[in-house]
Amino acid sequence: MNDESNRLPVLAAEIRRAHADVQEAAKTAAQCAIDAGHALIEAKALVKHGEWLPWLREQCALAERTAQLYMKIAKSGNPPEIVAALGLQAASAEFEKIFDPGYKPFCHCTEQGKREWYLFILFLAQEWHWYPDGAAQHVEYLSQKQFLSPCDWLTGDGPKWRKPWGMREPSAEFIASWRSFLATSQHLMTIEEIDREIEAIHNRVGPTPPTPRKRRRRKSATVADLNNRSVHNSD
Repeated sequence: MNDESNRLPVLAAEIRRAHADVQEAAKTAAQCAIDAGHALIEAKALVKHGEWLPWLREQCALAERTAQLYMKIAKSGNPPEIVAALGLQAASAEFEKIFDPGYKPFCHCTEQGKREWYLFILFLAQEWHWYPDGAAQHVEYLSQKQFLSPCDWLTGDGPKWRKPWGMREPSAEFIASWRSFLATSQHLMTIEEIDREIEAIHNRVGPTPPTPRKRRRRKSATVADLNNRSVHNSD
């Protein structure tokens, strides 16, 4: 019995180490898929018409289906932690759901919760310099997971959701910055006014994200457009 008791801590340590390795490998794979997707998007814009599939086969040894998978993941704007948590196929499906004309991401939120999500998109784009479309898609994903507001994600049920996947917790600076932004943004009274602010940032940064690498991004619907879509079944 004593031998068995001594063995359990060793097994627990092995399990923790193996689980951490699995999580890290999943994040690495997710980041590679995102990088491949962005490179494929750029390459597709450069390859001559009618030569895309032959180029994929001959130069990349890649099937069209795999290339589409990587590009959808890159276009989703989700960070590697989210892609790893979902898995590559599910992350690709999330992108398709976002662009489904029947998708309405905020159907379970109160009007105040929905307004705060719109403000969170503006906050990410304005204060933390996220690309606006990527910020909108990130918020749609969080809302789809039934988080009722940004505060619910940051400090409510969010930690319980992030912990099993080994996701990094938002910093105290980030949370304080959001709370300050929320408190000082009460003059933006309507969702339409908030959306105009987001659209103004979108117009300033142009059709590509402000990053060193050239990337072409599919323009998502505006935040106001999302509000007008009919209800779609969500997770």
